[in-house]
Amino acid sequence: MIKATELFQDHAPPQNIAYLRFNLDTVGENFIYEEAQCLQRYAPIILCGSVGRLTSDISHYCHQEFRDLYKPSWPRFPKACKPAYLRGISAYKSVIDNHNVRLIHAQFLTDAVFCYPLLKRAAVPVVISLRGYDLFTAPAPAYLSKFFPFVAKFIVKSVSMKNELIARGCAPEKIEVIYGGINADKIVFKPRIATASDIRILCAGRFVDKKGHEITLKSFRELLKTNPSAKLTLVGEGPLKEHLVKLSDRLGISAQVRIKDYMPHPLFIRELYRHNLFMLSSRTAKNGDQEGIPNVLKEAMASGMPVISTGHSGIPELITDNETGYLARENDHRGLLAKVHFILNNTEKAFQVALNARFFVEKNFDVKKTAREVERLYDYMLMPDYARSVKDVKEGKRPSSFRVDLHLNKGCNSKCVMCDDWKNNITTSYSREDITKVLDQLRSFGVDHVRFHGQEPTLMKDLFSVMKEAKSRGFRVGLKTNALIFSNEERVKKLDGVLDDLYLSIDAADEHVHNLLRGNKQSFARNMFLAKSIRKINTDAQIYFNAVVTNRNYRYFTGLLDIADQMRVNRVSFVHLSRNNKDDIGHLKLSKEQLEEFYFQIWPRILKKSQDFDIPVGVDPYFTSLMGMSITEQIKKLCLGIEEFSEEIGNFTRGLYGKTFYSKNICHGVLDHATVDWEGNVFPCCAMPRSQGLAIGNLHKNSYDEVWNSAKYVKYRESILRGECQFKDRCSRAFQRTAEYNNYLVRKTETNGHKALEHLQGPTVTNGYTQRYAIEKLVYYSVAKSGMYREKFKGLVDSTHRPDISRLPFTRKEEFKSFFPGKAAVPNYFDEDYGIYRTSSCGSKAFLYARPLQSDIFDRMSASFIQTGGWTRGEPWLKLTSLNCIEAQHPLQKRAGSDRADDRRTSAITVPASDDFIHEPVPEIKKAHDLIVNSEARLIHANPSHLKLLLYRFAQGKMPLPKDYSVHSTYELLLPSTKKLIQKYLDCRVANQYGCSEVGPISFMCRHGNNHIFSDTVHVDVVPADDLKRPDIGRIAVTHLKNYVMPFVKYLNGDFAYVRKNEKCGCGSASPILGDIVGREDEILTYQGKTIFPLELDTLFYNLDNILLYQVILEHDRFLVKFVPEDERKDVSTRPLINGFKRFFEDDDLQIRVEREKLILPKRRGKYASVVVQ
Repeated sequence: MIKATELFQDHAPPQNIAYLRFNLDTVGENFIYEEAQCLQRYAPIILCGSVGRLTSDISHYCHQEFRDLYKPSWPRFPKACKPAYLRGISAYKSVIDNHNVRLIHAQFLTDAVFCYPLLKRAAVPVVISLRGYDLFTAPAPAYLSKFFPFVAKFIVKSVSMKNELIARGCAPEKIEVIYGGINADKIVFKPRIATASDIRILCAGRFVDKKGHEITLKSFRELLKTNPSAKLTLVGEGPLKEHLVKLSDRLGISAQVRIKDYMPHPLFIRELYRHNLFMLSSRTAKNGDQEGIPNVLKEAMASGMPVISTGHSGIPELITDNETGYLARENDHRGLLAKVHFILNNTEKAFQVALNARFFVEKNFDVKKTAREVERLYDYMLMPDYARSVKDVKEGKRPSSFRVDLHLNKGCNSKCVMCDDWKNNITTSYSREDITKVLDQLRSFGVDHVRFHGQEPTLMKDLFSVMKEAKSRGFRVGLKTNALIFSNEERVKKLDGVLDDLYLSIDAADEHVHNLLRGNKQSFARNMFLAKSIRKINTDAQIYFNAVVTNRNYRYFTGLLDIADQMRVNRVSFVHLSRNNKDDIGHLKLSKEQLEEFYFQIWPRILKKSQDFDIPVGVDPYFTSLMGMSITEQIKKLCLGIEEFSEEIGNFTRGLYGKTFYSKNICHGVLDHATVDWEGNVFPCCAMPRSQGLAIGNLHKNSYDEVWNSAKYVKYRESILRGECQFKDRCSRAFQRTAEYNNYLVRKTETNGHKALEHLQGPTVTNGYTQRYAIEKLVYYSVAKSGMYREKFKGLVDSTHRPDISRLPFTRKEEFKSFFPGKAAVPNYFDEDYGIYRTSSCGSKAFLYARPLQSDIFDRMSASFIQTGGWTRGEPWLKLTSLNCIEAQHPLQKRAGSDRADDRRTSAITVPASDDFIHEPVPEIKKAHDLIVNSEARLIHANPSHLKLLLYRFAQGKMPLPKDYSVHSTYELLLPSTKKLIQKYLDCRVANQYGCSEVGPISFMCRHGNNHIFSDTVHVDVVPADDLKRPDIGRIAVTHLKNYVMPFVKYLNGDFAYVRKNEKCGCGSASPILGDIVGREDEILTYQGKTIFPLELDTLFYNLDNILLYQVILEHDRFLVKFVPEDERKDVSTRPLINGFKRFFEDDDLQIRVEREKLILPKRRGKYASVVVQ
């Protein structure tokens, strides 16, 4: 059996980072290492000075000499210790260098202080976490300010700590609040509410002043006066233990108080469940020490009991009084006592508070969430500056990197054949004072790069003084010029000290070809002169060559790399023609054959030279699938031929440069640059036409800040980030940079397909306790957050009743229709990115529902694909279904603000749908056949009736398919007669995958013919249909265990299946088995007290010859059977069918009519119905 983990290794290996922690102790500080284990893109190496208790194998390096240095005199060492200290720091640096560590994260401020020389000289970003005592307790805070200049980020565990850090002088933008996380998955929610006769209080935490244990003991003494049977347990270790024992004796309560030693985390979690109330009386210690937000409070809240604490430090960020817990003032033992009595007198309210607390902790303090936030912070710090700036702008911050192209004048002195700018009169709307004002505005906004651009900027009076002024204001200054005015070194010297980037248009290595395109005999020579001269006077200047691709010069490109190498050019770019500068460019465009020659013959040679000379190159447009590949991989792909890229080549030929690329990527250019023209108009994109009607504002009327924040500009940016640019299909700008932005900034759907596959392969525990708890938690959540379910389950789920799914009422489609889309049906408490979808049902039975964009639907599908033995992850697969079902798979809309990419399933090849394959024209059938054959896919995921009819047409047209296909039947009931015909036309194995659009795949048929339920995601009940007098068949009720956006609990989806007892399957999977699906609620035939389903009725047709399609219609106890023959030339004897019906229904007088048809259509744009009841 192939291991799931081997099939799903399609992600880049994690990057190494270093954790600094003086003492490695995964038991006492499990909160650090549980978070580390949740990281997916980063692999921590622990650099430590001693190793304590270890519960897991964790990568670490221990420099044991440090143990002797870490004494009470730290951080001041005797001089004699300095050599040993420096050896350790050097050893740490070697580990960092040898393991290509990308980032260093000190887990406490004390660790950072100890390793200060290492961090100060680090060549990678540095992060420091502050957790409480290290911020408030000497000596570490005294050294804090030393880190402010070079530390990239400080992570604090509460907003109150952030405020404290700001008060100590740290810049707010350097501080990130990321709460400490707990592993909520390991803490089962078991509601336990104290009552007057049963009070078991737990208090856990180090026996130190800030935990306020003295206050807890005093409050407990008062409680015993009214509730003498109450119990209190203190758990911890620390210097005040003996004092607490004596205080307990002195207060006369020692008989009711147990003081236990520190216990390992798993034992502590067990201890939690022995109690029904948690109390922690945190306070500011006499030495100034304070809490962050104690993890024990989070764990107690997650476990299901009321929690009482104080308004100390960051605790109110966890506990809202009377909503997620209870708060008293610091050092107020009577206030704590009052909260205990309130709980005892309001147990149902306390239960609701416990519910709220569990899900609040899970939402905000689960370690998986906090680990994701830490990873996003790591991602942010390791992003290139340009991507980090765009991320900031997306979040409403000022950019740190933003370019504005200033087209300060109109007109040009070069008569280029691909441009009409030279026909314009040289003019500008700016005075010298206007330009100064514009530069000031741009700098104030955050622009760091101005590029003096076309039409031809050197024709503007005072350009060089303007550039000098821009440089003096701190801008990076670029110039894009045709170089014609630079006829001598005196003019070139005017650029000395002011020019950072020079952009030159060089359209061919052949001087004559270039000059013809540029309409000037001196163009090539002047460009070469300027490039050489700039390189002499400014070795740091960046020089960029740009070539426009036309049918007159595309064969003269490879030599440009030789020129670029000689002149130490920094990059060479190639771009196809644009209509922005000239409408009539048809005579210059490459034909389809020329495009193929350019991309598959010339471009690989350019890439090879780029590799040899180490000069970056780029071309726009480019093939989407090659973005991000190495040069070697690109060349290999291009040399394999054009077939893979034929669709994009076709689009390029029609000028639809961005059609494919922008179907899979979102443009972020509106967040990193803008263009200002000679009239002051602001355009949000350098690639859009310069039509005044498209301008987003004007700098003669408003400042750049005002333009940027205008409703028009804000709305435009939002629309672009939703992928709604009207020019995107014809855009051919900066594909590579856009792909990089998407890689850094657009959250992709994370896949866990290996989990679904492991589940199918079994054995699994999901069908036992784990699934029961998953159901219970979902029900608790639904009661807490969904008004629909709170009312529905009233009296069935409360503080004394744990959820019993067998006692809960069913949920029906009508309820969702009634409550959608409000919070009652779509609570989405966890703020997931979600889509709104329509079910695949036809007509009035369809309804809208919501589900997370990050769902495991395709993971379940792919896991079942793999089980067929005919598919591996990454391979293409064919999809054939109705238009209705295709539309149901895509969200009608996404939640506002969602930036997550939904699953585009790029390996799926969709065979065009048809409602009438029987009469589809032959050319269309041939297209479908060619698409399947040329796809190289060998797995067909299909509606069985649609596939049957398409294969029938292939057979008619003598269009054979290879024999090595696997077929997954879905979207519609797989009837044995349909399966028989599919296998007649195509020698293949047919497996059934059952599901519904609301939930996704529910079960998959293994090779032993059993339908295994994806019980890690769905729970299925088959409830005997007693009302139909069919105890062997039941209604399917589905509970989706993973959809917390819009819960489906005991949802009757309208399907029926055979009832099966728990059985083991020979395939080895322990996943529960679902009986065969027999039909839907609107397909039930009831005749003379007998109830029949489509699967049973199909037995009457299975052995009949020459029947391609059939439909049984029952109206007023009369049967009408319609059928379409396979071969219209042959007769079909109806007598066997009529007799079969009479025997089946045990009625010799049964009224039945059989009609031969040319066509039976499916439901409107939907599924074929073998049974219709009227």
